[in-house]
Amino acid sequence: MANQRWFRLLLRIYYKRLLLLAMFVTLAVVLFRQIHYSKLLTAEEPMYKALQEDDRIIEIDMALNKPDVHKHKYRSNHRLDKITDSVSFFSKCPVCFGEELCSDVREGFLTIELTHPISTPNGEILYRGKKHESQDVTVKAFPPSAFEEFEKFICQNASMNVGCDVAVAALKSVLAKPDTFSASALLKSYKSFHPYSKSLSSHSCMTDRQAQTLLQLFDENHNGKMEANELINFYTALMIIPEKAYLKLLSGVVAIPSYLGSCGRLLFTEGGLQPLSNYVDEKWEVRAELGSQILQIIDDFQHAHSDMFLILPELTYEHFAVTHDNRVLVVDLSDLLLVDKPHSSALDDEGGFEEVCNEDCMTRHLAKLLAAEEKEVEKVCADVPRHGVQLMYATLCQEVLLVSETRRDFFGNSFKGRGRSRPPVKGLLHDPPENESDKIGELLEDCIHESTAGGRWQAIQALDDILILQSENERGDEDEEDNVKEDKEEEEEEDDDHEAAYPRDFA
Repeated sequence: MANQRWFRLLLRIYYKRLLLLAMFVTLAVVLFRQIHYSKLLTAEEPMYKALQEDDRIIEIDMALNKPDVHKHKYRSNHRLDKITDSVSFFSKCPVCFGEELCSDVREGFLTIELTHPISTPNGEILYRGKKHESQDVTVKAFPPSAFEEFEKFICQNASMNVGCDVAVAALKSVLAKPDTFSASALLKSYKSFHPYSKSLSSHSCMTDRQAQTLLQLFDENHNGKMEANELINFYTALMIIPEKAYLKLLSGVVAIPSYLGSCGRLLFTEGGLQPLSNYVDEKWEVRAELGSQILQIIDDFQHAHSDMFLILPELTYEHFAVTHDNRVLVVDLSDLLLVDKPHSSALDDEGGFEEVCNEDCMTRHLAKLLAAEEKEVEKVCADVPRHGVQLMYATLCQEVLLVSETRRDFFGNSFKGRGRSRPPVKGLLHDPPENESDKIGELLEDCIHESTAGGRWQAIQALDDILILQSENERGDEDEEDNVKEDKEEEEEEDDDHEAAYPRDFA
């Protein structure tokens, strides 16, 4: 009996020591992992941060990737990292573009990669991002310098010192009053904030009806009334970068990236796009299809919207990008000019052109528009679509489709582009099939410099017919290849079925 008690006592002591040893080993493993994890964070960056400002919590996930082989592709193993208010400027709202996506940002449904920003000639900063970890997103940001003069104006108008809290000052300023948003007031304001600008803008031919149409796009709570913060969002967008208004107005109407929303001074649009210049070495049939799409886009700019003509005076490679399924989109709307149709000359099937219009003609009309007094604007703008269409086709052919050594100046001294980079050495339609080479070359030259009234329009129609035919031939070849592949797969399946039913005798 005594032996049994001693045995139980020894057994308890043994298990206690075993339990203590197990606890010690577990604690050692946990401490080791924690020390290793801390070193990683010190060497790199914290993986997540929630910022609290004025009792508002802002949570933004950042996807930081290592350099990629293809700068427009995502890596599959991106991680989260911090971002500060210096990127989103959410604390500046309502002096921002809006807050539609801020709830998604707080929940961490939007991620953004800060390590490889792309600067555009317009001063925008582009980041790649993800929504719900699967949908590609393009994030557009703008440097603080773009807002400096605007913020000074807000502080002064609210009778506050320069450098004031603009989020507070804006609510006390003229920006919160509905009567600020007439077309003439917006145009005067834009000129005051951009005194040295010699480029056209959406404000150049703006009417009160157009201003109200754009204003209603900023009714974020959809109550039919424009609240003070919504008025300020609208004014901020139109004075700094009207692209948000254009994206909301035209998304689903013409071929532009889908608008996803905004948070602070960030805009979120459809992502996963490739620059058009990446396709200059694709086979001819692919480039013909892309070229045909671009010509159709310009045509859609004249007809797709029921109330407005859309004019992009300077078309370059940088205006276009391509989706994963080879759809061409216009990704740069910063120079877009909106013209009300009821106040403009109609375009007929021949383009509405009654005179030969080349460099001198286009320069003259641009200079007239830029110099027009307020009382002359409506009359001058009535001719904008007619000559704007000429200008779009001419610059497209010269800067994108052909890229010839002889470069014509369609803007003169009255208008300077935004310093865009030189286009690729090759035009998109370089090296066409030998049987079409001379014809396509002649049509592109006629597009750049017409010799008869309406000649540019006729050249575009003939060029589009050729490109459509070439791309249809490519699709036909692809369909035939697919059919051959399907037939081969069916034959292999039949052979497999036959083999299963009648196995060979290997004996």
